[in-house]
Amino acid sequence: MTKHSLLGGKVHVYKRDNSLLWQCSTYLQGKNRRVSTKTESLAEAKGLAEDGYVTLIDQHRSGEVIGERTFRKAAKQFEQEYEVVSQRSKALPTDLSRFAASLCDRDNLLYRLRCYSKYS
Repeated sequence: MTKHSLLGGKVHVYKRDNSLLWQCSTYLQGKNRRVSTKTESLAEAKGLAEDGYVTLIDQHRSGEVIGERTFRKAAKQFEQEYEVVSQRSKALPTDLSRFAASLCDRDNLLYRLRCYSKYS
């Protein structure tokens, strides 16, 4: 993997061995944040990474960057809105957030998704 550090090591631009596109990453609020630059040019990737970092810091200072939405939170929101949006409420498992938590077991993820699709 080819890797370059920017802004005193606060931002990293790297290209994975099996990819043509450059990725960038930084560490903020206890989380490693990664995103593709969607470019094959190193110079362009460095510029995008620096601009993205400045934008992220500005969002953090203004309180816009709180954290990513987790699957559990999305499932809870879905439960709250499902009955309003759909007439098929009987097809929904009664506790989707508990089901979402069970998906954390990667070995059974595909199996559980197939089982869940039977309810849809």
